[in-house]
Amino acid sequence: MRYFWTVALIVLVVAGVAALHLTTTTSEYSRYNIQWNGTSAFFSTLEEKNAIEIRDLTSLKEYRNSVLLLIAPDRNFQKADIENYREYLRNNNTLILADDFGTGNQLLSGLGSGISIWQQRVSAVGGGYEDPSILKGVPCKDHSEVLFNRPAALRGGIPIIESPALSWLDANDDGHIDRTEETGCFTLSATEPLEGGEVIVIADPGIFINCMENEHFIEEILSTAPILLVDQTNTATASGDGMITLIQGIRENSIIKGMLALVTVLCVAYAFRRYHDN
Repeated sequence: MRYFWTVALIVLVVAGVAALHLTTTTSEYSRYNIQWNGTSAFFSTLEEKNAIEIRDLTSLKEYRNSVLLLIAPDRNFQKADIENYREYLRNNNTLILADDFGTGNQLLSGLGSGISIWQQRVSAVGGGYEDPSILKGVPCKDHSEVLFNRPAALRGGIPIIESPALSWLDANDDGHIDRTEETGCFTLSATEPLEGGEVIVIADPGIFINCMENEHFIEEILSTAPILLVDQTNTATASGDGMITLIQGIRENSIIKGMLALVTVLCVAYAFRRYHDN
């Protein structure tokens, strides 16, 4: 009997390690990445907040007075996509876009927004970090302080958060101020009324990764509206390898989950019967 349970325990441990390996990834910003540059912790918070995942943009027309989070867009937006976002804004909703060097500008331009992402790194002096591109943003309104990780800069809109006074656009990304590089105070987050709704742009999706401590600011975002949506159609947060995609498909299919549960029960029953027969 002891031998049986020892073998069973070993099998469970091996299965657990294999499951952890197969359901994680190292892709930057991925919700399945549990390392420093993933968003697994943030998505756990979203689950606690009962956030609704959007996997079909046509479903956005159903919502009113909600907030939609779009983090690190990583693919080109089709005309139909942009029209779905536009219709969403018309229904008194808020779109929060967090992007620096992705495809966010394409979406903003398609929506007719006056905000654009200036795709050069912002660095600052005296932030207390060895890397000057890790810096604390200065709130323009009554917001919490935000820690940024190599942010870009924004043009247009109404500033919400700005870089410290001693900042510069690090065009060659060498961490030093060169004579040709622009210095000053740069917008890191901005808002704009658009199509009857509101667009909020944050020039750094990195504020949501696991190693950043932005709990207070994130809590402010998540409590903006009674309904919280998270876009999983055009975003690096949904990225993962083929096995992760397969496993997630199984998780979301109740019929397959039921069949797997039944097979597991039958296998356990068969194992116990064989054990007692011997």
